[in-house]
Amino acid sequence: MKNSDFVRIGKQLLPRMPGYDVKGPMIFRRPIDHVLQGLCFEGSSFDNKSFYVWAFILPLFIPVKYLNFNFGRRLRHGGGDRWSVDLPNLLEILEAGVKTEASVILEDITSLDAFVSKLELLCNKENLHFLQAIGYSLALDGQTSSAIHILGKLEGELESTIPWQKEMKDRSKHLKDLLVNDPPKAELQLNQWEYDSMVNLKIV
Repeated sequence: MKNSDFVRIGKQLLPRMPGYDVKGPMIFRRPIDHVLQGLCFEGSSFDNKSFYVWAFILPLFIPVKYLNFNFGRRLRHGGGDRWSVDLPNLLEILEAGVKTEASVILEDITSLDAFVSKLELLCNKENLHFLQAIGYSLALDGQTSSAIHILGKLEGELESTIPWQKEMKDRSKHLKDLLVNDPPKAELQLNQWEYDSMVNLKIV
């Protein structure tokens, strides 16, 4: 399916999801406050009418260049996770999936504490992305000592010989050093990362 097809489906679904907006294959909640929540349509190689639907949350204060589903899941229907544009009553079935399978992910996040609690429900607590998100969230929330502890634990779990883990480790060490030496600069850094993520995702 083409991006324009996903935009069309997203716009048709919007009246059923008040408070959301459409950007390309993504439907996301506004206003955005540190964390992006929404749905994203992804094409399938099965045929040109098939697609997948992801429900996700994404902490923007961790730098991202592209949308990822580290904290997301595919919506299912009829025993599988592949959808078709030819599915009868597609919008009604999508709406039902949002209200059931996606309800935990898309429930309004009112604070960073609420975001942390949601991650604890959704994730394996030893997952590296989980540890990173918790540490950064605590840092942004002003819980400096707890953030330093989690970031130190994260550093110990990361391997410098694996490129993506080295990048995560270097960035976490940078944030931890700021928290130790100049907490206000740590907050400024997190806010800058959040703005950069929004620019990269074109949702500013």
